Amino acid sequence: MQAGQTLIDLLRHGEVAGGDLLRGSRTDQPLSDKGWEQLRETVDSGANWQRVVCSPLRRCREFAEETAERLNLPLQVEEGLRELDFGAWDGLPLEQLWAQHGDAANAFLEDPLSVMPPDAEPITEFQQRVLASWNALLTDHAGEHLLLVAHGVVNRLILSHVLAMPLSAMFRLEVAHACLSRVRVGTGNSRVVFHGNEF
Repeated sequence: MQAGQTLIDLLRHGEVAGGDLLRGSRTDQPLSDKGWEQLRETVDSGANWQRVVCSPLRRCREFAEETAERLNLPLQVEEGLRELDFGAWDGLPLEQLWAQHGDAANAFLEDPLSVMPPDAEPITEFQQRVLASWNALLTDHAGEHLLLVAHGVVNRLILSHVLAMPLSAMFRLEVAHACLSRVRVGTGNSRVVFHGNEF
């Protein structure tokens, strides 16, 4: 890593126990056995990280705790990295969501600035809290290499911010379970080094 640069590896949690649900900040379930396997496989060799940062939700935090302990690294739990609160849709089985709210769900994915689930966290407020945590990490840990374990929408938001994409287009980024992306931040510029690759 070049002097003056910060590397942050964004890792989405693996598969979660309990089936195919829309999981936001209200639905806090642990990883499935497959989810643990996906994540361990992705980070098996490590990457010279200096710190592990994570969302407080179990599907991120428990793996982050294991990884920090295994690699003897400090762990930082960031409340601002919680997943989006999907309101009335949070915790719904995906089959039920598409059957009952398919048109609205499609509209939300096309433009979350204009369409949100009932009682959901406004997307601009979500953006503000995630980017507040992101910017604090860049300030507090400048020059370090961090592993950040978070969620699909959180990681989409960060990647779209780095790429200067419109917020309305962030769902065009595919972020699968255990998807790994790397961001390099230097003086006055940020770059996505890779997206969806393994070490």
